[in-house]
Amino acid sequence: MEWTLQESRKEANATMHRIKSAVKNHILRTANLRWSKKIRDPRRRRGRRWNFFALVNALWAGMLSAMRNLRGVEQLTERMGRRVPDTTLWELLSRLSPGPFRHLLVDEVRKAYRAKELEPSLPFSVVAVDGKAIWTGKYKANRYCQRQSQDDTHDCYTMRVVRASFVGGPCKIVIDQMPVKSKKAEMSSFPVFLKRLVKAYGRSGLLDVLTLDAGYISKDNARRIDEAQLGYVMALKNPQRELVEEAERLLRFRRTPDAVTPWEHYRGKRMRRLLFRTTEMAGYNSWTHLREVWRIRQETEKDGELEVENRYFVTNLVPGRTQGSIPLEVVRAHWGIENNAFWTLDTAWNEDAAPWSAKSAEVVSLMRVMAFNVVMRLRTRRLRSRANRMRSWRNLIALISDVLLECRITAKSLFAKVEYQGPLLEI
Repeated sequence: MEWTLQESRKEANATMHRIKSAVKNHILRTANLRWSKKIRDPRRRRGRRWNFFALVNALWAGMLSAMRNLRGVEQLTERMGRRVPDTTLWELLSRLSPGPFRHLLVDEVRKAYRAKELEPSLPFSVVAVDGKAIWTGKYKANRYCQRQSQDDTHDCYTMRVVRASFVGGPCKIVIDQMPVKSKKAEMSSFPVFLKRLVKAYGRSGLLDVLTLDAGYISKDNARRIDEAQLGYVMALKNPQRELVEEAERLLRFRRTPDAVTPWEHYRGKRMRRLLFRTTEMAGYNSWTHLREVWRIRQETEKDGELEVENRYFVTNLVPGRTQGSIPLEVVRAHWGIENNAFWTLDTAWNEDAAPWSAKSAEVVSLMRVMAFNVVMRLRTRRLRSRANRMRSWRNLIALISDVLLECRITAKSLFAKVEYQGPLLEI
């Protein structure tokens, strides 16, 4: 019995050793960023106590470890060999410009694309665009905060961003984001965001079809996407009332679907989706780029009762590119930005409750997105065995944190050249 237990422990330690080695190699490839190529020290020359890049590496280590606040980052650096005060980190964050971090994000996404980590599962690459709140508080922390009245006596402020996420394959990473100005809505910010996307990825092949929810649908937004020679799939709801009424007239009473998904079991329910499509609305109401309208009927069965939900979508894609059940897959892929990126950032990184520095929420958000991309690439490309696929996000982050504890924060690199000595988690 004792021999069997010892052998089991040895095998578990060997397995953990292999996993840790894979994690460390991945970190060295994707997270050991050369900050000096993009970021400049914003501090004055006199009175500098800390090396600038050592401080940036400390912030980056804290983000990869999903620390809730700068006090947690301070404690992490102390365990890594040299304590960096949280006040020093806060002062640095308040002076950093978000532009270089956004360029770093784009560069890392391009590297992932060139490494064929963003292979689409569909005949074309799909990028979802949606908005998200990254900070909410009782005061205006920065110029992007929007005032929202809760009642007659209390106001709150919210900072929102528009994000784009690659959702057309297993590795669903965030590829760009832009803050929404305080006096503008997400729809009015979309034209500028589209130009940024096209400039960053227009020639790469990564940007092919954009999917957007009903909050972005407008004739002008659709025209701009079409003029950029990209495809669009937009959820159709009011205030596009004429389009909605015509789509319902043509598709509402159709009984024979063009495609059907098999029944799926999900949380005690059975679900399937049916596709109904028409080209009769091509060019309708001066939407000259509109080629097809889809109606997707979702049927959910639980305890013998059937619930039905109908959703409509407009697209400029030619029917030849969306044959069979491809529209069902595209619409389902769009929810990857909510179910993967937004949900994970809120639950594993506590994005909506842990801003680190409200004044520097944009910089913190960009670093958080970059850390999410590192872990997502680890999850989908490096740890693909069945056992590893069952690991939670927090477990993966804990593995990364253990690897970082072997390292030392230096000016040039976050990672010292040390070999893995043994399991750092209890088996």
